Amino acid sequence: MDIRQTLSDYPNLLGVPEVAQILGIEPNTVYIWLRNRKLPGIKVGKSWRVLKEDIITYLEAHKTEPST
Repeated sequence: MDIRQTLSDYPNLLGVPEVAQILGIEPNTVYIWLRNRKLPGIKVGKSWRVLKEDIITYLEAHKTEPST
């Protein structure tokens, strides 16, 4: 799976709902990860934004190979 190609339709700056959808987790989990710095993000006013490149880096770092 090519992560970059999969995320090509997403904008470069993502909101929490989009990040949750991409990662397959609840938005509340994204907020926790952002506050605990498990996932890099930018706080703009009261909203969090995440760079698409940071999501790609996160997914590549946590990729596991399928078991055979």
